[in-house]
Amino acid sequence: FTGMTIFLIISTIFPNGQDLRPVVFERDNVFCGYGADADRADTCTNVFPSLHVFNTLSVCIAVHESEKLKKHKAAAIGVHIAALIILATMFLKQHSVLDVFGAVIMAYVLYKVVYDGKED
Repeated sequence: FTGMTIFLIISTIFPNGQDLRPVVFERDNVFCGYGADADRADTCTNVFPSLHVFNTLSVCIAVHESEKLKKHKAAAIGVHIAALIILATMFLKQHSVLDVFGAVIMAYVLYKVVYDGKED
C-alpha cells in the first residue's frame, strides 16, 4: 500500500511518460495484434517508477520473508515466474530499464523499513 501511494504521489507531482513503443508493427500476425491491443489499453504515461515491477518485487519479498510460504513449492515457483513478469514489462516496451531500477530501489527502501524492524 505504501509503495503504491508513493507511486501515485510521484506521478501526480512529476507526471512522466516515454515513447518506446512502435507506431506500426512490421509484421501482421496474432502476436503483433496482441501487442497492439495491449499498447492501446495501457498508455505510456506515469511509468516511473514501474508499479508493475514494484508490486511484483513486493510479493516476492513477502513470500521470501514468510516461513509458511517458503515451504510451498507453488510459491517458490511463482517467485521465479515473477522475474519473467519484470522482463516482460521491458520486452513489451511498457517500461524502460530506468523505470525498473526506480521500482527496485523503492522496493529495497520499503523492504528495509518494513522487515529490518521486525523481531525474529
